[in-house]
Amino acid sequence: QANLQTAKQETEDMVNSLKKEVSRLRHKEENERGTLKEHQLKIQQLQETNKSLAARIEDLLTAKHTVKDESQGEEGSGKKEGFGKEEGFSILFQPNTNMLTYSPGSLSVSNTGITVT
Repeated sequence: QANLQTAKQETEDMVNSLKKEVSRLRHKEENERGTLKEHQLKIQQLQETNKSLAARIEDLLTAKHTVKDESQGEEGSGKKEGFGKEEGFSILFQPNTNMLTYSPGSLSVSNTGITVT
């Protein structure tokens, strides 16, 4: 009977240990689901920002090509005041460097890439 009592106690201990492990894993899963939701939201926000920036870059590249097409054949340093100055911004195109600069702000688009400072 002592062996039966010992086996019963060991089984109860094992069951209690497994219950604690199940509780720990459930708690861990809940925390990880919360973290996953936060990361998914952040990814969605970043994707929306990327789309917005891509559209803005596309607009600037279109403006660059427009200014470049209009200024082909010009001589000199190549610095050409762009359009939009009356609205509080300007776009400068430099044909000798193929660089488009938008201001206010510091966004430069060139053949080698986009620089934001």
